[in-house]
Amino acid sequence: MGKEICQQQDLSPQRIYGVEFPLYGLDSLIQRVWLDISILGEENVDFFNANNASYKFIFTAVRNDLRSGIMQLTELIYEDTAKEIAAAQTGVIIMSVGTASIIIISILVNQIGIYYTLRNILNYTARLYDLLDIDEDAKEIEFKSTALTNLHWLDNGRKACFDEADEVIDTINKNKRADTLKTAYKGMLNVLYNEFQNEDKEIRELESENLIQADEADEHIQAHVLMRQRLSMVMSLLTSKDIATRTVAKREIIAVFEGHFSTMDMQLAKAIHKKIKDRELEVDNALKLEDEQEDEDEKDDDEDEDEEDEDEEEDEKGQEDEQQYNNNIANEYDVEDYTGFI
Repeated sequence: MGKEICQQQDLSPQRIYGVEFPLYGLDSLIQRVWLDISILGEENVDFFNANNASYKFIFTAVRNDLRSGIMQLTELIYEDTAKEIAAAQTGVIIMSVGTASIIIISILVNQIGIYYTLRNILNYTARLYDLLDIDEDAKEIEFKSTALTNLHWLDNGRKACFDEADEVIDTINKNKRADTLKTAYKGMLNVLYNEFQNEDKEIRELESENLIQADEADEHIQAHVLMRQRLSMVMSLLTSKDIATRTVAKREIIAVFEGHFSTMDMQLAKAIHKKIKDRELEVDNALKLEDEQEDEDEKDDDEDEDEEDEDEEEDEKGQEDEQQYNNNIANEYDVEDYTGFI
């Protein structure tokens, strides 16, 4: 039955193999193939066509074997490749995680070593600094004469800020308790805040009068905000009992004060002096105009008085002329008074 169906089919992949039963296992299939090959070897070549049962069986078996084998090999290659890729991915992930962990651990270990090294250096530096022969009257932070602006209210406010900062520095040097240090530090921040409020108000007035540019005013006010923020952050360092940490805080305070008060405040003072000079010039001009007006008024009064004097002189002269005329008439008529004669 299977052989007949196979003979009726062409060489399409859908045909049924021409296998006659009984066939058991691979050995029987191989024997059948060898048998068909032997038969084909004995037959006439002219009978080799598509309808030959043995030819069709061998051709179909070989083609099916090749197709199945290629599919199996493809599946095996795909599975092996997928396994190798998965293994490679796992290896790369493990290596990446391991390398990152080693780097992080190395950084942490090095940071710990650097921290203790710097800490020891700062402690040694502080000890050496204590051994130096320093004048007790010398101050680490001081309001220098070069920072004077010749503005009473501005210089007094800034000097008060420096005095408070010097008290904080002195408290740090004496290594007093944290609460005492905090109290002195808060007092410095309050004085500094009040001074900055006065300066900010003056800056806005100068800006409204076009004596300073808007960007310069904003930059100066922003510098005040940044100074207060930096000093507020330094307060957290003052709670430490470590000398090196407090020394860092002290250096930061000195840097903040020496940087701002000797640069931007001098520019502010220059603008204020210009404002004062302009106002004095306005007052002088007003006084000058007032003096000129008074001079003109006095001149007008003098002219009026001169005119009155001239009128009086003319009246007196007229009276004298009239009297002389009367006297002449009286003499002519030999009377004492011509007016009585008339």
